[in-house]
Amino acid sequence: PAHTVVVTDNGNVWSWGDNKAGQLGIGTLASTPTPTLVRALDEQEVTHVACGDEHTIVVTIANEVYGFGSGVHDQLGVGTLG
Repeated sequence: PAHTVVVTDNGNVWSWGDNKAGQLGIGTLASTPTPTLVRALDEQEVTHVACGDEHTIVVTIANEVYGFGSGVHDQLGVGTLG
């Protein structure tokens, strides 16, 4: 299983695929084969995205970093495991 996350020219983030750890950032753990807008980032203009096995990291034009999905090995950078 894999997931895909893309950033559009206007900074919107769309994701689809496997979501067992919440790596799609869509507010649910349900997987989806259809590109879905990541509404939690509606107020952000995202410029970069990186996907790991069960996590996603995005960077905004304001150099803010957001992560979602599994943090079992501190992949989200929040200083805690789990």
